[in-house]
Amino acid sequence: MRIIYQGLDISQYMLVRRCIYHDCVGRADVLELELEKAEVWDRWHPAEDDTIKVTHNGYDSGKLYVNTVSMEDTHYKIYATSLPCRALRKEYFTYKAMSLKDIMASCAARAGLDWRIYGLDETIQIPYVTQNGEGIAAFLQRVLMMEGAVFKVVSGRLTAIGIEYAQQLSPARTVALSAGQRHMQYMRFGKKYKSLTVMAPYFSVSAEDTAVTDGLSETWGLPVSNVLQAGRWARGLLLYKNLKRESLTMDTTFDPFLTAMARLNVTGGTQADGRWIVYDATHDIYNGKTSVILHRCVETVK
Repeated sequence: MRIIYQGLDISQYMLVRRCIYHDCVGRADVLELELEKAEVWDRWHPAEDDTIKVTHNGYDSGKLYVNTVSMEDTHYKIYATSLPCRALRKEYFTYKAMSLKDIMASCAARAGLDWRIYGLDETIQIPYVTQNGEGIAAFLQRVLMMEGAVFKVVSGRLTAIGIEYAQQLSPARTVALSAGQRHMQYMRFGKKYKSLTVMAPYFSVSAEDTAVTDGLSETWGLPVSNVLQAGRWARGLLLYKNLKRESLTMDTTFDPFLTAMARLNVTGGTQADGRWIVYDATHDIYNGKTSVILHRCVETVK
């Protein structure tokens, strides 16, 4: 395990007792680092938004920003996130007649980061949307959810990833599961949604999941200005909500390829067979373990 602090490799000076990396969708990634010999670490004078990176056996956390440092007895606890502290502040903004890329660029500028969009038309126009006392991650996740996408910090960039784009990626792994296998749990959270309608004062537009025969229906009142936007948001919301209706939790040995929004195929003749997306990955780097939460791909929303 290598620890890079402010661009300097300090691994040889550190005695690690805990290192867990939470690779997340919809919020900032988090590194939990616990080190022995607090007096040695104190020489580095850690400060808020100092940069830190951890690499191990092919895994690279990317640039992270120190958020919290505390000392307990003889050891240090450090929490670092993939967003700098200023990007975590809850703010109020109004975005009028802006494209998706302009909104991403505005948020990235305030965070002091770059941005990327994958699998979406970056010129999509959003007539009106507000950031209501939210941090950048929560705000972008809310907007992108309606577009059938998710927010992720990737390599120090605010990143929008279309769900359909991610579903078409080549699988990072193919996993064979058997009935009753340990360290695996399949869950279904009630019925899927058959349809979702976005309603405005003078019109409404619906989207449908053609694979669902006996499903739920839901109506959202949203600040849409035209039927194209309403149809896009209805379809995006239905895609996102049905993606979350099935989950698969797995524990395995440390696997650097199981990252958030990676694709996974499951075989073995169980109800979990099929195509999945990693939604959250927790890497216990010190103990050599990885835990993931996956959601089943949804490819029938019209």
